[in-house]
Amino acid sequence: MLQFKNPWLAYFAAANALLAVLITASIVPGDQLFSLSTGSLFLGLALPGHFFFFALLLFIPLSIAEKLLQPGQRLLIPVATLYSLFVLAIFINARVFELYRFHLNGMVVSLITSGEAMQIMSIAWSTWLSLGAGFAVLFAVELWLARASFRYFTGRGHKTRYLWIFVASFMVVGQVFYAYSEIRGDRAVTSMVRYIPWALPLTAKSNIRALGIAVANDGSSDLGRMTGSSLNYPKKRLQCEPNQSAGLNVVMLVVDSLRFDALNDQVMPNTFGLEDSSRVFNDHFSTGNATRFGIFGLLYGLPGSYWHAMVGEQRGSVLFDVLVKQEYQLFIDASASWSFPEFDRTVFVSVRDRIVSGSTLQALNPNDKRHTDSIVTDDITRKIINRNTEKPFFSLLFLDAPHSFSQDSSAASPFQPALENVRYLDLDNDFEPTEFLNLYKNSVYYDDTLIGQVIETLKQQSLLDETVLIITGDHSQEFNDLRQNYWGHNSNFSKYQTRVPMLIRWPGLSADKVSRRTNHEDIVPTLMRRVLGCENPVDDYSTGQDLYAPAYRSKPLLIESWSTRALMTDDRIFVYGSSGDSRVFDLDYNELPDGVTDTRAILEAMNSMGAFFR
Repeated sequence: MLQFKNPWLAYFAAANALLAVLITASIVPGDQLFSLSTGSLFLGLALPGHFFFFALLLFIPLSIAEKLLQPGQRLLIPVATLYSLFVLAIFINARVFELYRFHLNGMVVSLITSGEAMQIMSIAWSTWLSLGAGFAVLFAVELWLARASFRYFTGRGHKTRYLWIFVASFMVVGQVFYAYSEIRGDRAVTSMVRYIPWALPLTAKSNIRALGIAVANDGSSDLGRMTGSSLNYPKKRLQCEPNQSAGLNVVMLVVDSLRFDALNDQVMPNTFGLEDSSRVFNDHFSTGNATRFGIFGLLYGLPGSYWHAMVGEQRGSVLFDVLVKQEYQLFIDASASWSFPEFDRTVFVSVRDRIVSGSTLQALNPNDKRHTDSIVTDDITRKIINRNTEKPFFSLLFLDAPHSFSQDSSAASPFQPALENVRYLDLDNDFEPTEFLNLYKNSVYYDDTLIGQVIETLKQQSLLDETVLIITGDHSQEFNDLRQNYWGHNSNFSKYQTRVPMLIRWPGLSADKVSRRTNHEDIVPTLMRRVLGCENPVDDYSTGQDLYAPAYRSKPLLIESWSTRALMTDDRIFVYGSSGDSRVFDLDYNELPDGVTDTRAILEAMNSMGAFFR
């Protein structure tokens, strides 16, 4: 039975953990690291606990090897080698963070190990020699330290009990401190997590809320209490004045889990009826295969990789900053909750008092038993009808029926036969999807009738020619289209989970069918430039492009998921895991074991992911 009583190895591991702490602390801005704040206190607890844990992961197999094999000093070289590699990884991660503002991940590992990286990055041989010499020096120091530790602690009866109590205390207190700070809404603490590589902080907010206990509202009123910000968003002060498009309203209708091929005259007749007067982007992709990252990219104009920084620092989208400044009326309704995912703590931080969910409306009128999509649609149309006609408005309606394969009890169900209920345990590669797909089409058809209700309201109010109308989805929905037993979303990055309709009806601009590849990052810059009159270069606030710009260039797409990230090029999908693993697929999601890394695309994506960090 393993006992943590190997003193020389335990203290040697602890020394390396402290070295990792010092290296990582070097990437934290001084005004945050040395401030008298809860954030700096958290780092002082969390960093040692975090790296003590990693050092312990190496300690355990080495301690087992010494106990079983009793190699004595012959173990020194393997120990020195492993911990040298550990420290080197921490050092490389720190340099990557300083350059790109994110930690080592599968994408970076793929770049480093790619044979093309040498050619594109032009790393001089002198640099490689310096790295080699540095590692040699590091190994020599580690070997000396291992020998010194072995000679001093072996046979002297030193106990490690207090060391492990010390280590465990840092690990536990750091995690509990974070969980408590998240409940309190202390952004000075939560924003510090991004400096800790590969951190998995303990969270308890959703569990506390589920128990009916009130938690902090995470409002933006105490933003001034923070001593610094890792985000550099926007990069420069926005210069936005209403231009010739002044007075244009914006109506954005988003349907959860909306497939790209649902936009046809049978499934979505009301939306399809707008095609002749709209620009339809036929190869449009979401920024995620789940709601969190799809809505994020749509309303920030940024990749989903910025989610954690935005939620940690409570930074809303500049789109809403400008809308408020230009006195737009905001009508923002969702059938589902705006608090999970935490859009109330990200996109809508500055306008949280103006967002409405279906459950809120149901609570106000408990006798209304209709589907929440119908309820929020009525609320939006009522707001449009009762608007202040002297001011423009921005309306966002997020419908949910296809996500839950549901509809109002009185709604038509033209696609038959259809499942009555989804039995997920029955879904496998042999399951015939037709009836399941019909159930989905009925829910989309239902939401299209609600879209028709909004369109009719705009017509009756003589607003259709004064309004930019955008209809799209947050992500797509798969029904084993690949014949690889994928169902739903958030499980792969094929077009069946990431490609969505994008229809824009813009008064005064010609209708067209656009075949080039576009994505959700492009919506914010298009609105900022053409509706809100922002003169800044787009890269001051977004990684997207103006969809109507003559110089539009299709680029590799970053698509985010809960635990993985994809980079989609013209003919490949590169998937990167948080543990450093990577896989290559063709566009039909067939894995290519010998697929070659596209280093140029990776470098472009890394620049996008780090563009808005200090």
